[in-house]
Amino acid sequence: MLELIENYDDRRVIIRQYTSASSLYDILNQALQSTEALDGSDVLLKHCDEKTILICGGPLKNVAKAIQTGQFKLGRLVAQGGFAGDNIVPEEKRLSKFNGRITCPTFNLGADLKAAKIVLDYNGIKEKFFVSKNVCHGVVYNKDVHQQLEKIKDKSQSLQEIYHVMSIYLNRPGKNKKALHDPLTACCAIDLSIGQWKDVQLDMDEKTKEWGSIISENPNIKIIVDYDH
Repeated sequence: MLELIENYDDRRVIIRQYTSASSLYDILNQALQSTEALDGSDVLLKHCDEKTILICGGPLKNVAKAIQTGQFKLGRLVAQGGFAGDNIVPEEKRLSKFNGRITCPTFNLGADLKAAKIVLDYNGIKEKFFVSKNVCHGVVYNKDVHQQLEKIKDKSQSLQEIYHVMSIYLNRPGKNKKALHDPLTACCAIDLSIGQWKDVQLDMDEKTKEWGSIISENPNIKIIVDYDH
């Protein structure tokens, strides 16, 4: 279990792997649990419109809930999840761990199948880009990246914090790299040219509950097949 609590100026940085909210509160003796919070779908309805770019790094529950009001509009959704297999990804761009696969489990879609299907079928989102594991698993923070970051870490406080946290992570037994699923998704949201994309229909195999992509006359998303190294 990774746990780090440190002070930076007047801010408190807390990083921990935990399985529930209660376990997080256990390490914050001074923290009080609060049930006062805005519903995620209400936040989306209030702040999103046809010019908004929304990044999703988890199951699409709140997006689906907002859609079900009939009032949700969005310019672009950039979501982490999905899968593009051998039928979509050129051989030279495939990761060996996924070679030979057409479908694959994907947590962010599989965790709430109904929500995923609502989002995929919704026409009120102008563009949908999915940054899928067939590429994410090839974008890693490892010791080589760590050494490169060491050279520039003093240029900003954020770089110092990243370097410090990843130093702890990489020193853990068996932890020699970390796949950057959500950071890659965020980067693609900022600049789509980072990724190479294909128009596909993202669909789930009803028997296996695994997800895959197919070329279709009616594509519902663009899925990533490679990235700018």
